[in-house]
Amino acid sequence: MEMNLRVIMETAAEELFYEPVPRYPSISRDIALVVDRDTSAANWQAIILQAVGKLLKTVQLFDLYEGKNVEEGKKSLAFSLTYFDPERTLTDEEVVNAHKKVLDALTVQANAQLRS
Repeated sequence: MEMNLRVIMETAAEELFYEPVPRYPSISRDIALVVDRDTSAANWQAIILQAVGKLLKTVQLFDLYEGKNVEEGKKSLAFSLTYFDPERTLTDEEVVNAHKKVLDALTVQANAQLRS
């Protein structure tokens, strides 16, 4: 097999960036919510991001369920939240407090319920 690397490099769509492996660990927590079917996952994601601030590195939707064991007109959304500080290791207490802020914001601002 022959490859012309010049052609391949010229057609690359994105510039590659190096991001070093973090020195400090991240901590992930999952959360499953029962919400109104009409509300988009992006709205919930925005509330989560706004509630915590800089300690929250990523929020990813990993499950959407509608059907048996979920009320009519509702859906279940599950998010994975990754907490991280690039300058130090987070304590368990800090993560618990940040996650509580997320839960409080979701229940107070958006009337979400934790899925049991």
